[in-house]
Amino acid sequence: MIRALTPVAIAIAMLGLAACTNADGTRNNQMTGATVGALGGAAAGNLIGGDSRSTLIGAGVGAAGGALLGRQQDCRQDPNAVC
Repeated sequence: MIRALTPVAIAIAMLGLAACTNADGTRNNQMTGATVGALGGAAAGNLIGGDSRSTLIGAGVGAAGGALLGRQQDCRQDPNAVC
């Protein structure tokens, strides 16, 4: 069952990353960082803990860390941004 869901999960993640742009077409690094961080954190949490709780904790920590790093990147790229 898990092997059947893996391609679906990858496709959903790719769609999520495709939507990480601003209205003017520039990339929103905060959203991209949160998405990639959540996916990486969930994978790491699952590998380390091996249960659902560890996966959720890893996803939360990864999303928060990725969003913070992405926000810093957005602030560096836009000198007019209020950070």
